[in-house]
Amino acid sequence: MAQRKDRTYDHRMAVVTAVWEQPLKVRTAEQIIDNLRPAAERRLDREDSRLPAPRNKVVSATITDNQATAIQWMFDEAERRDPEHRREWVVLIDGARAQWDQIEAEAARRGVRVRIVMDLLHVMSYVWKAANALHGTGTRDAETWACKYVGRLLTGSVVDAVAGMRQSATLRKATESAEEAVETCAAYLLDRLWNLDYKVALAKGWPIATGVIEGACRHLVKDLMGITGALWDLPMAEAVLRLRALQVSDHWEAYLRFHLERERFRNHRDPQVAKKAA
Repeated sequence: MAQRKDRTYDHRMAVVTAVWEQPLKVRTAEQIIDNLRPAAERRLDREDSRLPAPRNKVVSATITDNQATAIQWMFDEAERRDPEHRREWVVLIDGARAQWDQIEAEAARRGVRVRIVMDLLHVMSYVWKAANALHGTGTRDAETWACKYVGRLLTGSVVDAVAGMRQSATLRKATESAEEAVETCAAYLLDRLWNLDYKVALAKGWPIATGVIEGACRHLVKDLMGITGALWDLPMAEAVLRLRALQVSDHWEAYLRFHLERERFRNHRDPQVAKKAA
């Protein structure tokens, strides 16, 4: 039997953006680290470190528009809520450099200051790969190493954390593959240096993880578009995504009212048409 080949021509990437409001809540690095542990090993009350629920959340998803267009919509929605730019704008990204560049360009074009924070969970995935390469996958030593350096990222400078990782690999006389994993993690962190100031983010009460977007990607896009056996063309998939986004954003009733009003206007705007209808 011939080996099954991966198919790349029948997949398309969706772009998901969201705008919401969230009260600030100051947290500590110790609280964040404690939440990463298994429930049985946590020492702190998880509720004390839980952020308030997002408010007035509006989600958008598209597979036909490019990322720059989706980011423009995101800024349009934010400016609709804060036209005079009096609030603090925090933008969470997943680490893609193109997102960072496009967000900064759009913010400069509109004359608004934004604080860009990279999702901690994406950063942790690189730290964990380095930890597993050094100490073995799933071992207690790997967990201790990962928590140690995530803690350093949350409380100190990225440069110091990276220096510690490299020194740890050198002192352990790590294998070539382990050194490569550590260096990959180090390069990833240093390349995104300006978006990793978690110490300031925690002190100001900002979110540091993209839970809203990850949830939307799952139940707005993947659970619908990824149904086994489904075949979508682009216009149909785009229409369904937009309708789902309206429902998730709690705009469905307003959307229906708008279309009913427009239908009534189209049917009855001409007095003669209205007279005939009567």
